[in-house]
Amino acid sequence: FAILAFMFLNASFPHWNPRMDIMGARPLAATGRNEKLKTSSIIYFVISHPSCIETEKAARATWARNIKATWARNVNLLWFSTEATFPDTVVVSVEPNTYMNILPRVLKVWAEVYMRQRYDWYIRIWPDNYVFSERLERLLAEYDPSVPQVIGRLDTNQNGETYVSGGAGWAVSRAALEAWDAHHGPSFENCRKPHWLEENLEFAEDVIISNCLNSSGVKLVERRDVFRSHYPGHEDNNDLTAQEAADGIPVPIVTLHYMTANMMLDVWNKEKNDTFEGNIIRRIFGLLTTSILG
Repeated sequence: FAILAFMFLNASFPHWNPRMDIMGARPLAATGRNEKLKTSSIIYFVISHPSCIETEKAARATWARNIKATWARNVNLLWFSTEATFPDTVVVSVEPNTYMNILPRVLKVWAEVYMRQRYDWYIRIWPDNYVFSERLERLLAEYDPSVPQVIGRLDTNQNGETYVSGGAGWAVSRAALEAWDAHHGPSFENCRKPHWLEENLEFAEDVIISNCLNSSGVKLVERRDVFRSHYPGHEDNNDLTAQEAADGIPVPIVTLHYMTANMMLDVWNKEKNDTFEGNIIRRIFGLLTTSILG
């Protein structure tokens, strides 16, 4: 009975950690620029806005819960917005706080994250992304954070310039941030719109920052197979259902974009039910098979 009870708990709560309540509440500490890097460290940070409060609520209630449960493994999560919409929101504001003026706000967030503490990987997310953090962390284990690289979904603009699409999320290595810092300053204030980008596209922060990173010697890595720029069922994702996204079969999707609050809850419930029911059935089946064969 004890063995069955342990297997039930292990199957039902795969993210449970008895130290989580102790380790999870530790704040990020400001550290020196030359502090020895902790291994396998990851920071997720969400750049939100008061207009996105409903999707942010859904994100906090769904995929973000998995990240919080992994804090004891030196994985952290920060939420940024122009207003203190939640108690843990880090306020970063520029004037005017408009979409057309998003670039300086995003650069300010990057600088804030970079100066707080050094990590192996920096994961930039929007509030309407859905993140499968365990899959993403397994993916990152295949790459070296000491190599300057940005992993995501690559696109090409009308000038033929390649950039990492902002909507699908970015995974930026420690070495990439160091190279960006060295070439554009610790606040990244010298990251400017390139001359070839039209004036009315100054809001294209993904194109502009990709150009700054690329000019700093950072490699742009194509992984559009798992970084998805739309929700399941969209014409760009017509090969993917919400259940397949939740299961990670046949493709281990790591991000989705343009997710509504209801879409997030739908995928989360499918993930949760698969974990709760599927794992229990698999464990019991495995136990019975072992008993019969033994």
